[in-house]
Amino acid sequence: MLVWGTGVVSGQNYPNKTLRIVTGEPGGGQDFAARLFAQGISGSLGQQVIVDNRPTAIAIDTVVKAPPDGYTILLQGNIIWTGPLLQKMSYDPVSDLSPITLAVIAPKFLLYIPYYL
Repeated sequence: MLVWGTGVVSGQNYPNKTLRIVTGEPGGGQDFAARLFAQGISGSLGQQVIVDNRPTAIAIDTVVKAPPDGYTILLQGNIIWTGPLLQKMSYDPVSDLSPITLAVIAPKFLLYIPYYL
């Protein structure tokens, strides 16, 4: 029974239209990463991949309200998960978004600089 069902899935063409990566403001680290990904995957997918820069809250809201067809992808940092802890958001990160992969690892530093210097 499972063998007959795989023919239906493998016959789908994805992607058959332009992909959109929605990310934060232009010029930042997320924008840089999104543009690298878009350039890298557009050739192998055979479709154009565009980067759509929006302010963080609007970017997340845009992806949440987009049709769940896999053509609108969000590239954001930990604000997706920490935002609802700090204030009321228009989305639920667990039910409205599905993680795909860990895209970038960025080191964080905490420095102590004495006041008297």
